[in-house]
Amino acid sequence: MFNDITLVVNLASDPERVSLKNGKSYVKCPGINNTSFKDSTGKKFDEPLYIPLHFYGVIGDIAFEDLLKGDKVLIKGTLKMLKKEEKGNFKRYYYIAVQHFEILKPKEEEVNEI
Repeated sequence: MFNDITLVVNLASDPERVSLKNGKSYVKCPGINNTSFKDSTGKKFDEPLYIPLHFYGVIGDIAFEDLLKGDKVLIKGTLKMLKKEEKGNFKRYYYIAVQHFEILKPKEEEVNEI
């Protein structure tokens, strides 16, 4: 597919379950991906990018139970657009519909034996 996305993100909050009018639900959670760049003077800046993540079905149930704020997660999914009408104007909201995720564990510190 052309709109497949693979990202490593840190979760900005605990996952939240959202119920829809039709009785179904999904789980949403913002992910943060940091971008680093240097300005013309050579000063380094970090710019956080907040990415809305939506988990559906069984993956949503697993995400709701297993994911916590601060977790580093490998996300695979597709880019989706939601069009909402607000005050007579249409606004577009983009999010990632997660199809697979993996919690990344930090490297265990090596123990130096003397």
